[in-house]
Formats: sequence, structure tokens, C-alpha cells
Amino acid sequence: MAKLIGKVALIVLVFAVVVLNLLFIDVTGKEVSPKTQQLELTLEEAEAIALKAVPGSVKNTVLEEENGKYVYEVEISINGKEKEVQVDAINGNILGIETEDDEKDEQVTQEVLEGFPGRISESKAGEIALKEVDGEVLGISMEKEGVNLFYEVKIRDGKKIYEVEIEAVTGEVIEVEED
Repeated sequence: MAKLIGKVALIVLVFAVVVLNLLFIDVTGKEVSPKTQQLELTLEEAEAIALKAVPGSVKNTVLEEENGKYVYEVEISINGKEKEVQVDAINGNILGIETEDDEKDEQVTQEVLEGFPGRISESKAGEIALKEVDGEVLGISMEKEGVNLFYEVKIRDGKKIYEVEIEAVTGEVIEVEED
């Protein structure tokens, strides 16, 4: 009787392992993560939606997680200029379109710095970034976009390099992305 119970337990265990593995393999045989299983749009569908909004040629598309929401960032080239179209990976809505000019960084001069008297130090920005990504700080720079001043901290975590953007006055982490 004990042998029978042992065999039944083994069969149930093997069955559970097979079923769980199937949950993480799509029909093409590629492994998928639980996050990508939630997505309604494929990368190709997101690119098609982006191209309807901004006709051109797709240079690059990445899937990002921003504030708990999955977004395809589709980089499109039009007559030598670049636009990034952000497409909601669940419902296909266009969340935003940025042009190359929107992303131009202004030079941070002493005059600019004087406009932000309560800013955190560069070393404090490094400490905050290291709480987000454990690794080695490769460099810290200060950038200004529009009215926002932030630190950009590059960190190496093994073989990967991350870029952590930190708001220079509040110390709030704006974004963490793999470079």
C-alpha cells in the first residue's frame, strides 16, 4: 500500500511539473515570463499601431515596465528625425509621442544650478541609485530637461549597465532602465 501511495505521489508531482512548465512556454516553444503572459499586444501589433500614429520606419521597439504598467516604446525614424511612440501593451492605446527635440538636454550651467538651491548632492544621488540597483557606480551626471533637473547615475550590475534617473531636488527616483 505504501508503494502505491508513493507511485501516485510521484505521478502527481511529475504531472504538476509538466503543467507548470507548459504555462511558461508559448506555442512557438519560447519561454515566456508571467509578465508577458498578461500582454494582449504582440511587439508587431504595437509597432503597427505606432506606425498608424507616426508614419515612418521602426528603428527599435522595447517593452518597458513604467509605474506597474507595461508599455511598448517604439522608436520611429522620419526624414532623419526620431520619434518615440509609447503604446499600452494591454489595450493598445497610445500613451504619448515624444520627438527628438523633446528629449534634448540643456547644458547645466552655474546659473541653472542657482535656480535649484535645495538640490541633493551628487553623492546622495549615487546612494539613492544604489538602493535601486546593487552594483558599481560608473558615473553621475546632472541634466536638465525643460524645467526639471535630475541626476543620471550609471551603475554596472555584473554584465548589465543600468541608468537611474533621480530628481535633483526631491531625490525621487524617476526611472530605472537597462542601458
